Amino acid sequence: LGATLLIETIPGYVSGEITPEQQDDSQATHAAKITRDMGRVDWSKTATEIWNQARAFTPWPGVFTHLKGKLLKLLEVEPSDATGLPPGALGQADA
Repeated sequence: LGATLLIETIPGYVSGEITPEQQDDSQATHAAKITRDMGRVDWSKTATEIWNQARAFTPWPGVFTHLKGKLLKLLEVEPSDATGLPPGALGQADA
């Protein structure tokens, strides 16, 4: 996506059709440093929220939970089309 946008934008910039604008620094925001604990799954969230968390934190720190006192890394996460499952319910998909 970024490479495609760059290829589309550079010719316009070089020809003068696109002019850069100064960023308003007072409107800028800063993201917090990513920590390992941000990958811990909160099972009260919706499937879509957990899926977005997995996409945001893969490959590092990844998403994880604890099951019977042991660390469980979730390597593949995606929301299910199943209905009627409450937040935190786990399903299994056949590969």
